[in-house]
Amino acid sequence: AAPTMLGAVAAAPAAATVSAAKALLVDRVKGLQRSDPGGKVKWIAYCESNNGKKHDPNCYDEVFLQRFFECLESNAITTDVIGKVPLVQRVKEIQRKGPAEKQKWQEYCSSNGHGKFDPNQYDANFLNSFIQAYERGALGLQPQVARPGIPDAAIVAAAQSWAQAQQAEKLGPYASGGGVQV
Repeated sequence: AAPTMLGAVAAAPAAATVSAAKALLVDRVKGLQRSDPGGKVKWIAYCESNNGKKHDPNCYDEVFLQRFFECLESNAITTDVIGKVPLVQRVKEIQRKGPAEKQKWQEYCSSNGHGKFDPNQYDANFLNSFIQAYERGALGLQPQVARPGIPDAAIVAAAQSWAQAQQAEKLGPYASGGGVQV
């Protein structure tokens, strides 16, 4: 297709170049995170020291990424002095063990925290308390909390009724025991 505006043609390659440069920097950060645990800790520390709660390099612009490598090369990144990074990583490891562990973390956050499930959103004391409770086996899956104004018995009865209706729907004509007549 023939270009209709000269400016549009000139701008397109520049935009592609910027995107390619950012993609290279993102790949560099990801490679560092995979190959060097210390580099991963420094990336996280750099993000958090610059008010960045997200650790995905795609969330940042090219300038931020370039500055990270400049700081890394000049050894200007202070690492996690309070020990939060290993605690966050431990919580993530626990969650990856399975759905029950993930649910334990979510219930702990809902009961004891502010309801957000990203471990980076909590301080080291909160994370450490969860890890200790988990390792002691003190975290069981909690029953659903009754909503205000609805008695527990009513919730149980409604759940049982729903389960019976679902079972009857699956069984179809066999639900009443009549079955197919021969």
